[in-house]
Amino acid sequence: MLFCIYDKKKIEKTGVMILNNIELNRIREQKKISYTMLEQLTGITKSTLQRYMTGSTKKIPHNSLKVITEVLGVAIGDDNTGYTLPVLGEVKGGLPNIAEQEIIDYETVPHTMADDGDYFALKISGNSMAPRINDGDIVIVKRQSDVRNGEVAIVRVGYEATCKKVYQYQVGVSLVSNNSEFPPMFYSQEQAEKLPVTVIGKVVELRARNNF
Repeated sequence: MLFCIYDKKKIEKTGVMILNNIELNRIREQKKISYTMLEQLTGITKSTLQRYMTGSTKKIPHNSLKVITEVLGVAIGDDNTGYTLPVLGEVKGGLPNIAEQEIIDYETVPHTMADDGDYFALKISGNSMAPRINDGDIVIVKRQSDVRNGEVAIVRVGYEATCKKVYQYQVGVSLVSNNSEFPPMFYSQEQAEKLPVTVIGKVVELRARNNF
């Protein structure tokens, strides 16, 4: 399943619910469906359901997720449409800025992608990554804690986040823009550990918007 980087309130769009383990459990409680009842309705053991709902099992198998959501009356899309993924917030494409914790749009990713890991989507604000990634573009990000040198990632700097190319060295880490008007941001190993500077995820897909 898709695991969002932020715990969200109820998220809906034309009957399609954006789900994580916590949200599934909230829906179950709201509908007053006990684990015992859910076990009877889905054929999935109570202990397994509890692991799903509490997040002990972060990635629910697609077949199990489909059965659970059908019982709970939640649509997750079909094999043709894939998973509906919320765009969680904006990340500055210039100076780092906090990724806002609000849903601003929705994107669909195929089941094959969703089954391969945990993903989230973010909207770029600013032009430091232009001309490749522009203001208003949406990036699909795979959650991972490391990337190869030169790969584009969403990086947390302290309590803020930014979209940059990452270069890691023995003496520190450099965050580099595509746009030459924005100088690289270098952090020594000591600074990177103290702030900290950490990779949130790798940008795996760009969904460009018209920038005319």
